Amino acid sequence: MSAVAVAECWRDGRRQHALGRVLDVCDIRDVDLAVAQAAGRAFAEVPDASTTDALIAAEAAQVGATLVTSDSVDMRRLADVSSS
Repeated sequence: MSAVAVAECWRDGRRQHALGRVLDVCDIRDVDLAVAQAAGRAFAEVPDASTTDALIAAEAAQVGATLVTSDSVDMRRLADVSSS
């Protein structure tokens, strides 16, 4: 899981016990230069998406992870660009 994804969903650790338990078993990955560059390329192709979503999609593409999201339209477009 991208550290950016954690930032996107983490609001208040005192009330997010279930999320905290899930994060305990996740491999949290920092954004590196290759991911940042891939996200930039994806963001250029899908400019109405958010930078955060572009980073998450690029990280998922780099490690072959499955994206789980409530914003399937933008994320699908970003994932398609990121995986090509």
